[in-house]
Parts: sequence; C-alpha cells; structure tokens
Amino acid sequence: MNGSELLQQARAAVKAARDFEPAGERCTAEEVETVNRLCRDAYLACQAAGTTIASERLALYQEERKAHRQKLEAICAEFKAAALARKGVAK
Repeated sequence: MNGSELLQQARAAVKAARDFEPAGERCTAEEVETVNRLCRDAYLACQAAGTTIASERLALYQEERKAHRQKLEAICAEFKAAALARKGVAK
C-alpha cells in the first residue's frame, strides 16, 4: 500500500470513529465495544499512515467546512440571481 492509500484509510477510520452515535442516551455494552474498536482502528490506521488522529480530524473538518461554504455560496448566488430577475421583471 502506498502513502496516499494509508492516509485515506486513516481518514476513513477517524471519520467512522468521530461519526459514531449511540442509539440511546446511554451506550449499551455492544456500542461501547464498537466505539472501542473504531477508536483502536483509527489509532492503528493513523499510526500506519504516519499521522495523528488530531491532524486527520482537522483535515476532515476543513474539507467539510469548504464543501459547506461552497454549498452556501451556490445558494446565495441562486438567491441573488432570483432577486435580480424579479427586479428586472418589476421595471
């Protein structure tokens, strides 16, 4: 496996551990085992890729923030275009 594949696997493992949500207010024994396994997998994947969980969480956050910002900018552009179109029709 090359470095980029290891990094992708590390990022996927960190994302899985970060995004895990228990079904209820408290974790069941099975959910605790799942969280432990996900965290262990993330740690080992990051170790193999030569990175840290923190740096991968930061990278995930930055990617998701950039994607969200692009979606918001697209929505804003649509609203602006619609407003200009209405303004042109009103004249």
